[in-house]
Amino acid sequence: MFHVNRCITNIFLTLLYNVSNEKLFLKDIMLVLIMGTVIVKNVKSCNEKLDENFKLNKKQCTDLEKNEKEKRDVKEEENEEEEEEEEEEEEEEEAVEEEEEEKEETIEEEEEEEEEEEEEEEEEEEEEEEEEEAVEEEEEEEEEEEEAVEEEEEEEEEEEEET
Repeated sequence: MFHVNRCITNIFLTLLYNVSNEKLFLKDIMLVLIMGTVIVKNVKSCNEKLDENFKLNKKQCTDLEKNEKEKRDVKEEENEEEEEEEEEEEEEEEAVEEEEEEKEETIEEEEEEEEEEEEEEEEEEEEEEEEEEAVEEEEEEEEEEEEAVEEEEEEEEEEEEET
């Protein structure tokens, strides 16, 4: 289209040059006017097409920019979500570790309590054994006393019999 307009413009300028030199007739002048109007129409249509193309290009550019911005926003959101997920996972891991530590502590405390209870039971058993031994000793002493009393009674009886 541009080349056609250029050719027509060259012819038009040649005709104008000839008109200015007064070498043309009326039909040539009419031809110059017609060609001028054709050139003007072509230029207008070219300008309109250029404007349309410019608007389309501008719209495409804005659409591309919007798409790129949306893609960036989506990527940022995904990155933020990933970071949040990582933080949540870390918090969960920490919570699990804390629970395990608490379980270990409770197990240790229970073991300590069991050991203390066993020690107390052993002490109680030792005390009971000591008490039993003391009771046995008392019984033995009582038996010895009874035997001594019996011996004394026997001796008294023997003395009485002798007398």
